[in-house]
Amino acid sequence: MAHFSRIGLSLLAACTIAAISAGIASALPEVGRCVSQPGTGRYRDAGCIEKAGSPVEQKKFEWSKGAGGGSKAFAVAGGEAGLETERGTKLVCKTVSGTGEYHEVNGVINSVTKEVLAFRGCMYPIVDVGCNSQGGVEGELVTNPLKGKLAYISGKGTKTPVVGQELTPMIKGGKVATCKVLGNNGAIGEGAGKGGNRIISTVSGLDVMSMTSGEAFAASASGVQSPQSFEGLFKIANLEWRLNEEPWERMSWSLEATTSNEQPLEIKAIP
Repeated sequence: MAHFSRIGLSLLAACTIAAISAGIASALPEVGRCVSQPGTGRYRDAGCIEKAGSPVEQKKFEWSKGAGGGSKAFAVAGGEAGLETERGTKLVCKTVSGTGEYHEVNGVINSVTKEVLAFRGCMYPIVDVGCNSQGGVEGELVTNPLKGKLAYISGKGTKTPVVGQELTPMIKGGKVATCKVLGNNGAIGEGAGKGGNRIISTVSGLDVMSMTSGEAFAASASGVQSPQSFEGLFKIANLEWRLNEEPWERMSWSLEATTSNEQPLEIKAIP
């Protein structure tokens, strides 16, 4: 009897874990497609937000998870960006661009991977010198490959959610970026202050099929990123910076950018 009890408990545990995993995998927000499915679709609108009623004529669209075998690649483009430390040292860059791809697991996309951002025309206004990554041109700061999940900043489960995109090095404990300033080695990452080596942008253009979406990085004060965490979580999302062996200090990013997909996709956030 004890043997069968152990088997039963093991099966129950396995089923519970599988159910939890499935729930996590399918949790919003996620990237997918709202596709036309006349007569049987569960939604009446092209954003897959309004549930269809009983009449067949209302059953127009269906939510399809993932990229559907299409491209998962995207490009990022933005204008002026400001990178500022808590002591007020500011690096101003003329433009930002980048590439990456949505990370699809078992047909579900709720994160990005292999994202590399290039900040160009980066200068310290006070001393009029640039910051350039290894092998790059003067004033060009290029990040290491980044990854991160989509999650709620606020409003989870409501009709007015705020969604964020996390970015953190793909290599655990790695630097977000490195550069040289007048021969000095600069690094963006996580230092002794444990300010964090991840950052969260606010995503716009939710719940609509589109080739583009928007994202914005903002600071509430010099070196203090906003938001600092996702809803219900307390892990700090703030970068740190230092030159050579100087003490680490918190760093914030301020910029707006557009993410362009290679096929129409939707960031679904409203349940």
